[in-house]
Amino acid sequence: MSEQDRQFEEWLRPFSQENRLSTVQPKNADADTPTQQAYADPDTAYAFLNERFFDGALPNCVITFNRRSDGATMLRKDAFTRVDGVEAHEISLNLPLLAQADERQVLATILCAQVSLWDRIKRGDKSGGARAYHGLRWARKMDEVGLTPIARATGKKTGYAMSFEIAPGGPFDLDCAELLASGFRLRWRDKASARGSFLLDEDARASGDVRTSPSGNTRTRFVCRGCGLKAWARPTAQLACRSCDLPLDAS
Repeated sequence: MSEQDRQFEEWLRPFSQENRLSTVQPKNADADTPTQQAYADPDTAYAFLNERFFDGALPNCVITFNRRSDGATMLRKDAFTRVDGVEAHEISLNLPLLAQADERQVLATILCAQVSLWDRIKRGDKSGGARAYHGLRWARKMDEVGLTPIARATGKKTGYAMSFEIAPGGPFDLDCAELLASGFRLRWRDKASARGSFLLDEDARASGDVRTSPSGNTRTRFVCRGCGLKAWARPTAQLACRSCDLPLDAS
């Protein structure tokens, strides 16, 4: 028994009957549970992309999943704290928006979040919020790694609400093909969001940007002309973007 496991047993012992050795044991680090698989796969992808495109210089992050209505990823600075005080950033993947994206598209989304993290570190960003402006340095790095940035509202390479396309034959395209050829797969995907409620548009597959399917869904898509925020509601709904203080237009 390792020292860590022994300490864990000592912690559990007061809660076991007659001070017997508890039957509860820490899980084997190599155990093949659904939770470990679901989180280990994007973590493995993060490490691979970090090594290939950032020489392993990016800090390790806590990768989580979310079901927000906007954005394929969310980056939060120092979002987690370990028991010994060590902090870690968070990269959160949006399950519904990425449900029907393939491994290549999800890996590109993770790389896009890494570029944003790299850019924040470069400019010494002290903020912890998820929303940030994507400037020229970020855009140049995106081009360098093989992802072409596109602002959803303006089509420019800089802005707040950004999308991207995978450059055919670019660095990411080639390295991603190498990783997938090794047998790497994302073994667990969101089932509830993969029933046809969302379809990826042809020009939005790489970014995880989604629109509702025209069949089986009567909701209307609304878009903020300022930042590109999207929402779905009944056709008569009156929605507004609080960030831009603008009404959302039906599209």
